[in-house]
Amino acid sequence: MNKNRYQQIMNRIQMPERCEQAILEQIAHNASPVPTRRTWKRNVIAGVAIAACISVIGMVSVSAIQGTNWIHQLFPNSSDDAATAQYASQQAGNVSAFSANLDDLDAELIAAFADESNLYYAVHLTPKTENPEKYTDRFTISQTGTFWFNGETNTEFLQGSASETRPDGDGYLFTNKIHLDSGTWENHMTYQAEMQAILYEGEQYETLKQNFGTIGTISITIDLQNKPQTSVYTASGTWNNASGFLNVEQVVLQPLTLTIDGTADNQTNSAKQVSVILKDGSTVAGEYMTSGYRNHGIVTEDLTQVEQFLYLEKPIDPTAATAIQMDDVTIPLTAKADNTILDPASMVATISNFTTTGMDDFTVTPLGVLSDGTNLAMVLNLAPNQPDMLPEETMFIIDVCSLNIDNKPLSELLSSESLNTVYAYSEQQADGTYTFTCKIQMDAFLNQQADVAFALKTSDDRTLGTVAFHLDNIQTIPSVTYTADGIWKHYVEIQKTYQVFHIQQVTCYPSHIKLAGKMDRDLVTQPESVSVILADGTIVSAVDLQDGKGGLSAGYGVSHNLDGTGWLEFDLPQPIDPNAVTYLKVDQTIIPLTAAE
Repeated sequence: MNKNRYQQIMNRIQMPERCEQAILEQIAHNASPVPTRRTWKRNVIAGVAIAACISVIGMVSVSAIQGTNWIHQLFPNSSDDAATAQYASQQAGNVSAFSANLDDLDAELIAAFADESNLYYAVHLTPKTENPEKYTDRFTISQTGTFWFNGETNTEFLQGSASETRPDGDGYLFTNKIHLDSGTWENHMTYQAEMQAILYEGEQYETLKQNFGTIGTISITIDLQNKPQTSVYTASGTWNNASGFLNVEQVVLQPLTLTIDGTADNQTNSAKQVSVILKDGSTVAGEYMTSGYRNHGIVTEDLTQVEQFLYLEKPIDPTAATAIQMDDVTIPLTAKADNTILDPASMVATISNFTTTGMDDFTVTPLGVLSDGTNLAMVLNLAPNQPDMLPEETMFIIDVCSLNIDNKPLSELLSSESLNTVYAYSEQQADGTYTFTCKIQMDAFLNQQADVAFALKTSDDRTLGTVAFHLDNIQTIPSVTYTADGIWKHYVEIQKTYQVFHIQQVTCYPSHIKLAGKMDRDLVTQPESVSVILADGTIVSAVDLQDGKGGLSAGYGVSHNLDGTGWLEFDLPQPIDPNAVTYLKVDQTIIPLTAAE
């Protein structure tokens, strides 16, 4: 089978690419005459013109690192220089190149190291000319706020930085620590920052004397060699002070940084002291980043979803945390489970006894079936026996009235509320054959085995014949129902009013979600975007099968009940663990979910 065509087919049923090999292997091993058989990483392809004097950086020895004072400048409260030096040595191989093009300054790299989301480096700066009025002990350089990733500005990579310049011998020691609030470094990614020179006055550099403006750029290339170290914890605790409160719900730890997620009534309110408590009873203090707060959307009129970002005073083992301390409040941590995204390869069902009736004009070949217990996604190849026997715009659909699952006709499937939605789509290929994609969504779970039959029709309502087959190894992954309390509003311009959907319940299946609650009877518009946020922070954005397809539907779109409630249903582009859902995001509104009793 042509791999490109196969990929087009699998894209129609919106399954990730990693499922491809499993089904292709199934095809290859089938000797029957009738074959049976998409964070968060980004690829930035633009290059960047690196300035002269690029230096390749190898592993830095512990002794060399300990021989400089940059540790105390990057980690002013470090209680263990040896551990800091050891971590820097281990991560130094993740930085492969450095260059600087600065007016009137020579730049020598002293140390640099990086992990999944952080870059720390130290540079010795030597003035090229004597200028006693400029190069005083209050001279500093810093980033202007303009930066590039592989030569491109990229707003998807939110970043914060903290730098410091101090006199050092015949020049200055400049240190900088950069944290990606979202996204991770890609292999061979160059971070380039525009720099400025500033002269301050005062003991604490508190008064600006002169800004010399932009003086050039510093560029560093990251090539991640070591496995990322990130641990995600659930938390349940409230910190408060006279200005407001923060409900802590999730903590993300990396060796160098701490991220606190939760809901607050004041997104810029923070604790005076924050630390991580480790298994051995020791504590590691955190320091809020300059831009240490991020608003992620309104939860209710009184609550905002926020993130807080802190640097740690020394590197830690992210898996060794037991709690965080915020002032006098201790909040226990529970490690979150991995594998929130399920492997579609585990959902490949075995197809047998494939037969067709009344379709003598076609050769029909099943290409593959996926099932998670409530969804059947199937792709067929229809090859006309005579070229040009069908009009060019011919489409194939399912005759829904003929659908039969386990000897239950459509009427019984509907009366038992087992059948939810049937969706079908076909596309003609360059060789004249047709690929037919069919997705059947159930509200009741299938058994491990199932018999399926249906009739195929053309778009001009001509019945072609019937298809029947038997399935084995159907996986049953139970759904999880969550309670919710969130409001989504749609503004109707012509009426100058809002239509409201009060989301009170969310049912999560591996491949789709259902939102239910009180709904204004006039509401006919769906949200522009719906996503689930998983326990490890993964965001999976839902898709609407009715989006431009015109498929047969018994549930997608806005649905109303007579009692003033309603529901929305959406498909997920990759299968998830239904137990791992923590939040629902509807447009910009984030709604916490609690597993129903």
